[in-house]
Amino acid sequence: MFFKILAVLFVVGVMAFVIRQLMSGEGFFRPRNRKFDKGLQIKLEQIEANLPDANIPDFVQEALQAGDYKMAVRLHYLGLIQLLAQKQWIDWKREKTNGDYLREVRTRPVYEGFREATLVF
Repeated sequence: MFFKILAVLFVVGVMAFVIRQLMSGEGFFRPRNRKFDKGLQIKLEQIEANLPDANIPDFVQEALQAGDYKMAVRLHYLGLIQLLAQKQWIDWKREKTNGDYLREVRTRPVYEGFREATLVF
């Protein structure tokens, strides 16, 4: 009985892996040659170093035009953190984690939306 359950779990795991690979569009055996725009990465570091004064919407547009959607999501999330800091709902510090910010807005009306955005990010 134990081996039957183990076999079923193995088959389900393999099926989940196959479905995930097919849906990701990456295939099974080709190398993962992801786009990486070093210029946007350098700008991201500058934005993170000076978040309160950064013009994030321009950088989001630049990332979208470059097709770097992962970077665009990250920048958009930084824009949310910037907005929360401007409203003085969080105390922004570069070394804080997303969990730290979630704890700071726990009593605010934006908590659920920010929590969902954090999960997506």
